[in-house]
Order: sequence, then structure tokens, then C-alpha cells
Amino acid sequence: MIKKYASAELLYAEAFKLGLNPHWESPHGLFSIQYKGKDIFIFYTKLHINSQLGAWMSQDKYLTHIILKKYNLPDIPYCYTTQIKTLNIFFDKHHPIIQKPVLGQRAEDVFLIQKRNEIRQGTLQDWIFEKYMKGKEYRCLVLKGKVIAMQEKILSPTGDYHWRKIIRNLAEKDWNKQMVIYSIKISKIFQLGLMAVDFILDSNRKIWILETNSMPSLYAFHNPDKGPKLNVAKQVLREILSTTNTPLK
Repeated sequence: MIKKYASAELLYAEAFKLGLNPHWESPHGLFSIQYKGKDIFIFYTKLHINSQLGAWMSQDKYLTHIILKKYNLPDIPYCYTTQIKTLNIFFDKHHPIIQKPVLGQRAEDVFLIQKRNEIRQGTLQDWIFEKYMKGKEYRCLVLKGKVIAMQEKILSPTGDYHWRKIIRNLAEKDWNKQMVIYSIKISKIFQLGLMAVDFILDSNRKIWILETNSMPSLYAFHNPDKGPKLNVAKQVLREILSTTNTPLK
């Protein structure tokens, strides 16, 4: 499993290579760099080029669904309710379904529900339910309105990690053009300078948007299971430094 602060460590290592004198400010992913006499703080991939509101909306899976529907983007059928009767109707229509926390991350506490009695009820308002979609999964990494990388993810579960995926970085010539268009549009809607958009391509070649992520992990782009290694950390650092009005050469 990828370490929680792997992206921060990648950015730190790249900053060191570039002579930016990185210094850890805390053991929890925050470090600083020095550039042109200024201290610049970086926390994981939580960056100042992202709108605070957009990051919040992207984190909340229910709000993400609302925004996707508002802009007529290909949104997976979902149910968010406090009424078990409503949830049962959704299950009968779409099962199997996925149950995930509204504010979840990194595939934690995500469950495939094949029978009604498998639903974790508790406080239903803390959960969102989606139709389970089969197909090929993809991730687009967007930086300042441009897709800089795309991955294909192949589900390869283990006993300890049901949602483990084999990740392949794709050459630009193999990118899905429609996913690129959707990703750029979503980044503009959410006003996120750095984000990832996850898609699934079903058996009918229809594209669905799975999730958005305003703090995407960079580790798998540098260390894929297959395909070329991509130094996206350097590109992110370039964008951070460009805000000083003296871009890195």
C-alpha cells in the first residue's frame, strides 16, 4: 500500500535535486522550500493553486455528484438518503452497488454490496451509494487546466486489499481524448489547479466519471506497475514556483 505522505516525499526529493533547500516543518507532510529569498510552504499535494471551495466540494462525494449533474457530465447513478426504504428501491434497481463514505479517501471503507443485508446502515447520511460499474478504470492528472498524465487501472484484489489495482501509465498518443476534455472542464468548474479525475469505460464504451480528487497521489505516476515513469512532481513544483513571477528554468 502507498504510504500516506509519499507524494510529499516525492516533492521534497525533487526540490532537493533542484537546489531549493527543502526543510521538513512537521512529520505530517509539511515542508518548506527557499526560492528567490522567499519561503514557500508545501503540504502533501494540498496547494494554494486550488480553490478552498473547490477542494471541499471535490472531497464531498455527494456534492461532486450534484455538480456533475448540474453540468450534464456523465455521472454514475447514486443514492444519498436517510431513508432505508429509498435505499432499498435504489438497491433493487441497480444492485450490486458500492457503499462508500461521503467524505472518504483512498478507497478506505468502500464496500461492494451484493445483498441487502450487507449494507452498513448506522448513520446513512455518512454514506453514499452508487451503481457498481464494470469496465476499465482510468485516471487523468490535471495541472493548471492541462492534462499532464493519464493512467489505466486494472483491478487486482488481494486478501488484505480488495481494491488493489495494477497501474499503467499511458503514452500521450494512447490517451482517451474525451476523458481529457471532461477532466479539463471539471478542473475549471471546481477551480482546481491540481486534481485527478477518475473514469470508468464500460463494456459499451461509455465513459462514466467515478470520482474527483483535489489532493491526488503522485507516487503511482513516478512508480507505475507498467508503462513509462513520469516525473509529475517536477511539473507540480514548476507551477508552484511560477507564482513567484520568476519561473524555474
